[in-house]
Amino acid sequence: MRLCIRLVAGILPLLLTACAGPATHGEGPTVVVVRHAERLDHSADPPLSQAGEQRAGALAQVLARARLNAVYASQYRRTQLTAAPAAGAAGLDVRIAPIEGDITEWARGFAQLLVDRHPGRTVLVVGHSNTVPALVGALCRCDVAPLSEHDYDFLFVVTRAGSESPVLVTARYRPRETSE
Repeated sequence: MRLCIRLVAGILPLLLTACAGPATHGEGPTVVVVRHAERLDHSADPPLSQAGEQRAGALAQVLARARLNAVYASQYRRTQLTAAPAAGAAGLDVRIAPIEGDITEWARGFAQLLVDRHPGRTVLVVGHSNTVPALVGALCRCDVAPLSEHDYDFLFVVTRAGSESPVLVTARYRPRETSE
């Protein structure tokens, strides 16, 4: 599906630049939030499957011109492995943001941390089906539909997070299909 990745890859940097603009005092960050890519199995801390590795690479391609300033993942391998290609392409390390306690409270606290630490910056966060909607909702002050166990392709972009007028854009991304 070349059109899908090219469309998102072509539009996302423009969106990030247009919505984020130059950093100003008090401006919230632009936060890109995705769920981890497909995992190998349902064990406690599995690596990514081959499809997951391809999706992680597609995420890096989509965000190649997004000028990431920070990349966060949870304490689980699948989130870290999903984040690693995008972080590496941006010359960044993946920062670990452990998920602990009540998800809603965790999301509120982590959203505030992102707003406080990264004003006017662009940040990638890789989470889970239960943490992504809660975090996006906390960042945009809006309701976000739950993700199913099969939703791996949603990409949420919250610009001006923590400000009086945050903006949420939802897109989908996937690896390019190869012709054999």
